[in-house]
Amino acid sequence: LFASGSNDGTIKLWNGGDGALRGTLRAPGGLKAIALSNSVLVAIWDRWIDPNCGITLWSLDTPLRPIHTFYDIDRADPLKVSIAENSSLIAVCHFRHVTLFDVVNRTTIHTFDVPFYIHTMTFLPDNSHFVVQSDEGVFQSFDLINNHTTEGPTLERLVRLPNTSFFHGVPVWHCQDEEQHYFAAFFSQHQSLVPVLWIPKQISVTKWTQGSSMIALSCEDGRVILLRLPTSHVS
Repeated sequence: LFASGSNDGTIKLWNGGDGALRGTLRAPGGLKAIALSNSVLVAIWDRWIDPNCGITLWSLDTPLRPIHTFYDIDRADPLKVSIAENSSLIAVCHFRHVTLFDVVNRTTIHTFDVPFYIHTMTFLPDNSHFVVQSDEGVFQSFDLINNHTTEGPTLERLVRLPNTSFFHGVPVWHCQDEEQHYFAAFFSQHQSLVPVLWIPKQISVTKWTQGSSMIALSCEDGRVILLRLPTSHVS
């Protein structure tokens, strides 16, 4: 299951297998960001008459139904949202500031700053850590149990992230050095990421996202390039 959205607040849910439309939702305002878990969809929206944004959650059960709305969210751009696999936590970032919400108790539980622009953010499946990544491949991990911050990637933790891609069994992440986009791998014998796949500069990449076996690149000319990664392990 995946979702698409438009500026008028329309959200469409699609089946990943056959691409069929599963349902349509309407946010209370223009969409800023959306995310999915196994059972919940979350959307950030705003209205020009309001100084702040809202976050609305819908259950993905049939029929689709709203669960709760958080109001008075900082409107500063850019906005991103992430939801834990078990739907109990939500993270919202605007520029370099992150706020965590407890979905069950419907409260704000933590806020923290990050020293770089956040490109992706993900919860570990057990909700013990929250990991953010910059455009340049810089990682920061937050221990949500002991309230501790770790700089840089750790292989044991990063391979558990739901959005980690694997190239011949080795975890890889998107990185960017000015206009050069590339993917780098984290090998256990190295202390830092190693470039393994370079994207030609004539391909003007504007946005990207990745899953365990595929990477999607959105280009300035309207093309969407899908990279299917080889899954066989290196010896």
